[in-house]
Amino acid sequence: MLFFDTIIILKKLQNEQEESVRSMNQTMNGALYQKIALKIAEAQLSSDMIVCRLANS
Repeated sequence: MLFFDTIIILKKLQNEQEESVRSMNQTMNGALYQKIALKIAEAQLSSDMIVCRLANS
């Protein structure tokens, strides 16, 4: 179940990114890109930690 929660979070982040780019009607600035990249990395790390715990249990 946690794996699917992570997928949902990643999809929401992707949707937020796309909406941000559309609403700005311009190219993404560096600060916004870094913020989104950090959120995605955090979600991936969380997912990896869950998989690791499941594999070790």
